[in-house]
Amino acid sequence: GVEESGLESVKLYPNPANDKIWMEGLEGEHEISIYNAMGIKVESVIKQNDFELSIDGLTAGLYLISIDGRHTMRFIKK
Repeated sequence: GVEESGLESVKLYPNPANDKIWMEGLEGEHEISIYNAMGIKVESVIKQNDFELSIDGLTAGLYLISIDGRHTMRFIKK
């Protein structure tokens, strides 16, 4: 069978972003990891439900955000 992660409805915005990103559609506690374009983890936090995350410390570029290591989304930091 196919395992459903329940993360298909998660929204990440704005994209591209300046200093903050928001994630909607999460329930419960999740490990959120951000990776740069080289695949290096630059941040990891535990968040609950919908949240905002400061990205003002990141340099401009393409990033991947991983939710519990199972679901990955892309965003651009301006």
